[in-house]
Amino acid sequence: MTVAGQVSPLLGELERRARAHPNELGALLSECHAAYFSARKNLLVSRLTEQIRGLDPTRTELVELVRVPLAHFPESRIVTSLYRHVLAAPT
Repeated sequence: MTVAGQVSPLLGELERRARAHPNELGALLSECHAAYFSARKNLLVSRLTEQIRGLDPTRTELVELVRVPLAHFPESRIVTSLYRHVLAAPT
């Protein structure tokens, strides 16, 4: 089982309980969301930097990067999908 698969039910339960008790659990849920984004940022920054540095400014791929940024970074779509599935899914 993936980490997301293990964490998803726990976060779902935390989100359910945070809706019922926002004063007690809202801060914890916010911390979980912040930790998720911090971990993802640390994992993605070096990969994205490497891809950007690998672009040849004399070729059209740089123009395409500006025009359609996510097309060059499939990880961005994966992160968005993972966020929606794990952290933002209604329970």
